[in-house]
Amino acid sequence: MEEGLTDLPTSQPCPGGVGLSPQSSSADGAKPDAVRSTVPIWKPALAVLLSLTFAGLGHLVVGAYLRAFAFLVPNLFLYTIAGYWPNGVLLMIVCFILAAFDAYSLAKNGRGIF
Repeated sequence: MEEGLTDLPTSQPCPGGVGLSPQSSSADGAKPDAVRSTVPIWKPALAVLLSLTFAGLGHLVVGAYLRAFAFLVPNLFLYTIAGYWPNGVLLMIVCFILAAFDAYSLAKNGRGIF
């Protein structure tokens, strides 16, 4: 083994961010225990319940206002035409379920599914 390679510091990640530094816990991107923030159990549950009530409300609780707007506006439109177009109800249900999964992931992990 060459002597120059042993002089590299072990705490620095590889160039380009390919390697892992000793501070990171695993290759799957999980945060170390010291850095991981604790999320109260009620916050993801409330986000899911509100998103199932009406899509986008769970995002408001989490603080993702742009995502809330992105879910609220189409669902308000679908709500207004649901009486005239039966497929609108089906699309609303799908949007509610997607919004619930996204709000839960956002509240629990800090990133949504989209």
